[in-house]
Amino acid sequence: MLELHDVQSGPVYDDCKCENGQEYTESNLTLPSRCYSPSGADCSWYRDCLERKFKCSGTEDDYAMAFATKFCNLYSQSYQDFSQDGQQWIDAVRKCLQVSLVQTLRPYLPFTCEDVKRIAFDSKTPCYVKPIPERRRSNSDDKMKILNDFVDSMAYTLHWQEKEVLWFSDPEINSNISASSETYIDIFLTDRNVYDLDVKNTTVPSNTINELKKMAQTGELNGNIDGFSIKILSSHGCLDANCDTLLFNVTANDNGMLL
Repeated sequence: MLELHDVQSGPVYDDCKCENGQEYTESNLTLPSRCYSPSGADCSWYRDCLERKFKCSGTEDDYAMAFATKFCNLYSQSYQDFSQDGQQWIDAVRKCLQVSLVQTLRPYLPFTCEDVKRIAFDSKTPCYVKPIPERRRSNSDDKMKILNDFVDSMAYTLHWQEKEVLWFSDPEINSNISASSETYIDIFLTDRNVYDLDVKNTTVPSNTINELKKMAQTGELNGNIDGFSIKILSSHGCLDANCDTLLFNVTANDNGMLL
């Protein structure tokens, strides 16, 4: 189900079901059964499963031992240095990378070392960006997207991308939010070079904060996103993430959303 439909729970679709009386037993497999359902937590999977079948070690297409095992172990060595969310992402990525290669282990499919390397590298971006299969979107997901899109539209208006300013938004979402309600969005600004190694040393321009304060107050940043009209009610800026040091606090000229 993960291979064909990117789904890891729920009912099994017809194209993944065994026929009546059919059983996929150990005798049908050329590798241990665990190879066909990797957890992602075991880096030896590349050696015991992938390399055992293809024996690519020492060739120019040696992906399993020269690349995959090396980086899988690096994640393991630094695992405790990550936050809980970071560890969850690592677990999901490692599983996604291994699951994407299970198709090459099927005894009835003819793959080569070159195929394995190609499939592995093609899976990296999808696994890094969306390692966990998507679930059905909820109303909270939709509201989160709308509010994040609103912040992105503000960033576009204020030219943050061109000014090498990196932004992160964190909307307050709960089940009571309606189309006419008020909510808060935390927006964190930092120099892009802090997270992007390709960017030279930069600092957030001083006029960036002044523009944000002014345009939030005058309503120039208000907008419509996916049919929702969003207005800023007030805006306050801080010099630290906990807002222990207040930089400004302004009230908008029109009613709307708390920012």
